[in-house]
Amino acid sequence: MIVCICNTINDREIHRAVRDGHDSFDALQFELGIGLNCGKCVGAACEVLCEARAAAGAGVGANVTRSDTRGVVASAPVLATRRTVSQALARS
Repeated sequence: MIVCICNTINDREIHRAVRDGHDSFDALQFELGIGLNCGKCVGAACEVLCEARAAAGAGVGANVTRSDTRGVVASAPVLATRRTVSQALARS
């Protein structure tokens, strides 16, 4: 399921990122660039993040609350993430 249309990020990518140790919303933003454009995916991304943390055995505290996304602003300027940098390098 596509979670972030702006960056074409699906739930499997979020699960993979959590398994790789990116288990906070901030870490997902840096790793995948999720929620940095229009911000409409933040709620769905938080839900998938909760599922991924539970599946990865995060145990107690696996829930992500809205306060975990307090730095997210809709229409925030696009920041350089690992994904955007690697895409730019691949094009050159």
